[in-house]
Parts: sequence; C-alpha cells; structure tokens
Amino acid sequence: MRVEILVGEMPQPIYRRKDDDMPFVEALLGRPYVIRVTPTFVNGRLEVISSVDGRNTLKNEVANPIENHGMVISSPWEITGFRLNQVETAQFVFGGTAGSVVEQATGSTVNAGVIGLASYREFQQFNQREGPINYGLTRSKGGEGADAGTHAGEARFDPVGTTTFRRATLRPVEMLEIQYRTRDWLVRNGIIASDDPSPWPGFRSNNTGYDILRK
Repeated sequence: MRVEILVGEMPQPIYRRKDDDMPFVEALLGRPYVIRVTPTFVNGRLEVISSVDGRNTLKNEVANPIENHGMVISSPWEITGFRLNQVETAQFVFGGTAGSVVEQATGSTVNAGVIGLASYREFQQFNQREGPINYGLTRSKGGEGADAGTHAGEARFDPVGTTTFRRATLRPVEMLEIQYRTRDWLVRNGIIASDDPSPWPGFRSNNTGYDILRK
C-alpha cells in the first residue's frame, strides 16, 4: 500500500532520516490532515488498520495491528480523523503534545508523533503460489523526542458501512510508519536543511500579518 499525508488536499513531502531511513512529515501546527491509503495489491480487498500516536483511529483504544479491526478497501481511501460513529469523524489536527488525544486518553505522550498503518489480504483472494510474504517489518522507535501530537478537530461527515472480512494471514502482510515533527525539530535533527527551498513558501504560515502589531 502507498500512504500519503495530506494537508489542504496537498500531499506533504516525505523526509528520510539518514541513519535508519525513517520517514518524517512536517507537522503544520493547527492544520487538519488526512491519511490517504492506496492499495498496491491489485487483486481483491485489503483490511487496513490505522493508528495515530499509538491509538486505534476507529475506536478509543490502544493500537494493536493484530487485535484491532480496520477498514476494508479496494481503492484509495482517505482516513479523515478519529472515528466518532458510523457517519462522523473528528478531524486529525496537528498540534503540540499537550492536550493531544493520546495524552487525554493515557496521560502520557510517549507515543505521540507517529502514524502507523498495517494491512491484511483477504483469505478468498490469497494465492499460496504467489510465494512467501515478507515479514520484515519496520521497527518502530515510537514517538521518542516528539514535539507534536494529534488533536481531535471538528466533526465531519464521513459515512462508512460494515462488511465481513477473513484475513489470509495471522499477521499483517505490510506495516508502515511515518513520524511527524515540527519544522524546527526536523531542522535541529538534521532531517531537513534550514535553507531547503519550498515550492509553496506561503503554505506553512497561518499568520495574517497582524502578529507584528502585538505588544
């Protein structure tokens, strides 16, 4: 599966840490974001389990790629927020670790700053002749040193249904992780250069210009 983080419908750049190739995106504080998942397995459906800051996005519980249930998809799907009910989600919003959903749920921010995805193929579509599945999964470092977390934003209409799905394997066939931090953190830790050019230099700022008038 391919995963993108969208802000204002625009996919955000992915930055790689040199020592372990860990992917990062910039946390644009105060901005809602969406996780877009595109299946790359062409035959059949996938069950996709998503976590934000160590929390299951479909239910207020700790994220577990084996025990949690996920969304069943066969085409690109956008995860717009924490699932409130069958018709609404609370938007994902980049913010500080204080007041984040994980802090409110657990009293801790140890897993703040990380987005995780796991996928399963469907039993009926699984072909044993395709060969063994690679279980070389990314080893998560959690949200160590995170300076950002995800808050729950406004409720938005996002209806879903129910279906049945039998997993082809006991463990996910794929697990992905994307960490997010503020730009200052990414610069300080050498993941992006302070003078990296931007194709959208005005996109990061939420200021109107009146901030210079504050005493």
